[in-house]
Amino acid sequence: MSATKGVKMSIITTSNSNNSINVSSMPTKVTSYSIFSRKNLVQDEKLVVATLASLKSGDPSQFIKEELKWLIQSRRVAAGKEALKVEFIPPAKNEMTPDEIERAQKRKEQNRLAARRFRRKQRDTNVYLLTKTKQLESSNRSLKNEMGILQQEKQRLCDLLMIHASSCRSHSQKEELKRVLHGMLESSSSAR
Repeated sequence: MSATKGVKMSIITTSNSNNSINVSSMPTKVTSYSIFSRKNLVQDEKLVVATLASLKSGDPSQFIKEELKWLIQSRRVAAGKEALKVEFIPPAKNEMTPDEIERAQKRKEQNRLAARRFRRKQRDTNVYLLTKTKQLESSNRSLKNEMGILQQEKQRLCDLLMIHASSCRSHSQKEELKRVLHGMLESSSSAR
């Protein structure tokens, strides 16, 4: 059984209304020899910095990462193991050769030109379609006007034919005119 002691750790939280900092205490068991080590003081500072950064950004991931690191380190030390040393070494940047730079610039320029051609073609297509639409709408209006005029003319001719049919003396002529008139009326009703 290891000798442990109840120690209160401070957790910093902020209130959303006035951004004031409230410190609340929470009992946590930590080994007595590790709590006073210089590493833990540095780690506590890191936790405080991570907590403040998390509160400022609204993203708790920094605080959680630091807390997990601290927890793992303290458990390793409590188990008598050596503390882990985590170092982040940024990857070395691969410098481009002059040929690669030239090829990249050429690709960018070709891409720029292709995008310009595409936009011009798209604009020309839109202008063509708008012009064609206006022409078709104009043609449609004139054809509808012409159709109305022709229907009026047809109606006038049908009326004249009816008058003429009523004045015809021959029965066969009357029947022929009625049949023609009936055909004209049917064709006009089916055209609508």
